[in-house]
Amino acid sequence: MAKQSAAAPKARAFSFAPVALAALPDIPTAVKRAPNENDLPFRKEFFSKVPDVVQEPGQSATLFVPKAFWETRDVDMSKVDGAYQKGKLRDQFNKWRDETKVITQARERGEAEWKDGKLVKQGKVLKEEVSTNEARGKYVFFAVERTGKEPEKIWTDMGLDPKKDAEEGVQVIVYIPK
Repeated sequence: MAKQSAAAPKARAFSFAPVALAALPDIPTAVKRAPNENDLPFRKEFFSKVPDVVQEPGQSATLFVPKAFWETRDVDMSKVDGAYQKGKLRDQFNKWRDETKVITQARERGEAEWKDGKLVKQGKVLKEEVSTNEARGKYVFFAVERTGKEPEKIWTDMGLDPKKDAEEGVQVIVYIPK
């Protein structure tokens, strides 16, 4: 057992008396946060159009997302670097790629109705066997960080004006490999 010090510490006094507070200014408070839905606008605008644009091996579709876009989503801009942007864009691509499901066959069915050895009514599907859409699996996602100082051809290939649209951001390329 440890020895107690000769001088016991003095008990600390706490005051629980109410304290008058100055009136708080009437400041409107609005909750600022990203929408509950995690879909970014280009998931529908860009990725859903990819199958129409990219149909053959060697073809590609491109999209440029400026870094300034993230300011509109109330994101801490000190955390927005190339890796952050590419990760968010890849998440949208993966979500788009995996969203279409195809029922390949019923894993489990309910009671079927038979009459004279013939199937009259098939049992209701209780559990479906679902697989991802194979067609969407052929697309490859690639993202490149841009500084805004790239050669003019890069910007014109994206359909942007290099004199007014060249800025920091990420270029997304979706393609089918040869």
